Amino acid sequence: RIFLLQDDNTPSHKAKKILKFLDFRYVNRLPWPPCSAAVNQFDTFPDSIQVLINREIQPTNLDELGQYLTKKWDAIPMETVHSIIDGMF
Repeated sequence: RIFLLQDDNTPSHKAKKILKFLDFRYVNRLPWPPCSAAVNQFDTFPDSIQVLINREIQPTNLDELGQYLTKKWDAIPMETVHSIIDGMF
């Protein structure tokens, strides 16, 4: 898979160790202008993943949480994903 990462310019996201890891894994980073929480396109999803987790499951470990998040992420219709991506540009 090819990954795109949108972070919020938090200093910890720019740590040398983190940047080296992202480069090693070939993770592309989307630009994030300063003070731009309002432009986070992922806020447009109908339900947030956190709401779904709280509503449906109580994960007991990280593996269970990861499997659940992957399942929910994969269930997002591609039309929704394309619409969000188109709104970024």
